[in-house]
Amino acid sequence: IPGDAPELIAAAGCDGAARPAGNAYASSAVMNLLQHVHERYEHRPGQDSMAEAVARAFATKGQLVVEAGTGTGKTLAYLIPALQARGPVIVSTGTKALQAQLFDREAPLSIAATNVAATFSLLKGRENYLCKKRLAELSQDPRLEWAAEIPVFHAMERWAHRTERGDRAELDS
Repeated sequence: IPGDAPELIAAAGCDGAARPAGNAYASSAVMNLLQHVHERYEHRPGQDSMAEAVARAFATKGQLVVEAGTGTGKTLAYLIPALQARGPVIVSTGTKALQAQLFDREAPLSIAATNVAATFSLLKGRENYLCKKRLAELSQDPRLEWAAEIPVFHAMERWAHRTERGDRAELDS
């Protein structure tokens, strides 16, 4: 697919041959739903092509590899067909920033656009969460190297008592 459309490497099949996308409902009609829930939504032909390919892969239980440039709208192009497939989906991101964007903005937007009842869970590596055991050990024998660490330690203790998720990102906010 030339231009700004995603490069379909293998759509809905294992043989590596690109398939013509044919699920218009998962493409233009679905992506047009975004116009009703997002006032600044811009139609992107590459996003439509990708949404069609993703929908076809879900429908045929096929495999799909997509490469598309910045600004294509990749996240919504796979989230909307994934929601419509109504099965469990795992999305792995390379950065915490993209993870936050997905969880905080694009997942709720996709749910609103499709009106599909769905839940999302955000999972991070264990180094991103409070370890109550280590905090308790540190509070019994605080080996703080600098005086400047004392207020940080006390702030962490206060946060540990009020946090519901124990996500260390809460400390930055």
